[in-house]
Amino acid sequence: GRGANDVWAVGGDGQQTVGQLIGGTQHFTGGWSWIALGSTQNMKDIAFTTRGTFIVGNGGEIWFDGGNGFQRQTSAVATDLNSVWAAGSGTLFAVGGSGAVVTSAGDGAWHLEATPAALPLNAVWGAGETEVYAVGYAGEILHRQ
Repeated sequence: GRGANDVWAVGGDGQQTVGQLIGGTQHFTGGWSWIALGSTQNMKDIAFTTRGTFIVGNGGEIWFDGGNGFQRQTSAVATDLNSVWAAGSGTLFAVGGSGAVVTSAGDGAWHLEATPAALPLNAVWGAGETEVYAVGYAGEILHRQ
């Protein structure tokens, strides 16, 4: 989150009924509240930029809230997205299944980047938008510079 009284957690509501709306986030602002996203997918990670809050999850789902409630954005992939990271510039990087790396300037448009990875990527982090690392299965490490 953005402070001691602005804490977020993402996932599902614990229900495993096929087709049931489960994706959402918990938000703490002095007490926890559940925010349903209207998704049948579990959410995996969350990132923040000056534009707002971004959540990624299974099925390539990407959700954004710029202050008017969460809206689904069009993803460049259908594979699960496991992690998202935002550079200080606001550029976002999300990684997931089949070595997928998608990027966005935070404007709602997401683009698939070519990578040598074929196995799922589990996490992404960077020191800036030109120095980004992704890690995944079988010791896979990608470095974007």
